[in-house]
Amino acid sequence: MKTKIVCIGSEKVGKTVMCNFLADNGMDSMGEYKPTVNVRILEFSMKVSLPGNREVTTDVELWDCGGSNKYDGNWPCMGYKADGVLWLLCQQDGDEDNKAKQLRIFKSFVKDARLKPSQVLVMNNVIPGVQSDPDPKLPEAKLRCVQTDLQSSGEEAREAFKRLMAHVVHIQLKAQQG
Repeated sequence: MKTKIVCIGSEKVGKTVMCNFLADNGMDSMGEYKPTVNVRILEFSMKVSLPGNREVTTDVELWDCGGSNKYDGNWPCMGYKADGVLWLLCQQDGDEDNKAKQLRIFKSFVKDARLKPSQVLVMNNVIPGVQSDPDPKLPEAKLRCVQTDLQSSGEEAREAFKRLMAHVVHIQLKAQQG
């Protein structure tokens, strides 16, 4: 089984660092900021726990999508046949331009793809030196949002990602069974 998860968000919210962490690909990019050019795909296998004490291994494609406005036109291609979305935020109070961009991201990757709220995980990511809004206003009330801080502990982020994968893989298996 193959599962495609797209990681989306504005520039400088920690998408690459989070993707590296979740894929056990090291945390070497915690230093100097290097913007992702268009998209970077990480591939890894993951055991997913399902209801009924079942465990399934899936091959994960984690698409680390560049957050620059110049890649907006590529979003439909990046989101094509996505099974789930990992949406990173680091919203600052009063940042209206960023809030407007977040609505465009939501529409492109979630609403237009007809993904269920259970196929989306929002991470309000703590970035060192950036004061973020602790309660971001999301365009869909049913979306799950967790606070993440890889500097102090990444276990909450890892556990939330495992829950997202369980929901996504369960939906994939139901669709295969027809």
